[in-house]
Amino acid sequence: MLRTLLSAFLLSVSLAYGMSVSELNSASKEELMKIKGIGESKAEAIIEYRKKNEFTKIDDVTNVKGIGEGLLKVIKEYKSDSNSTK
Repeated sequence: MLRTLLSAFLLSVSLAYGMSVSELNSASKEELMKIKGIGESKAEAIIEYRKKNEFTKIDDVTNVKGIGEGLLKVIKEYKSDSNSTK
C-alpha cells in the first residue's frame, strides 16, 4: 500500500517537474534514447545498471559510466510524451 502511494506521488511529481525515478527505472531503450544526449550505448548502460541497482533518486543515474552532471540536468528536465510537450 505504501509503495503504491509512493509510486503515485512520484508519478504526479514527474508530471510537473520532469522525469521521475519510476520512469527511469522502467523506461525502454527507445524511450531513454528520446532524451537529448542519450544514444543507444548510454540507454543500454542505464538498463544494464538498473538490472543490478534500482535507481532510488534521479541523481543515481550519474553512477552509470558516461553520465555526468550535464546529462543529469537534461534528464531531470526531460518531459516524456505522456507527461507534457517538449
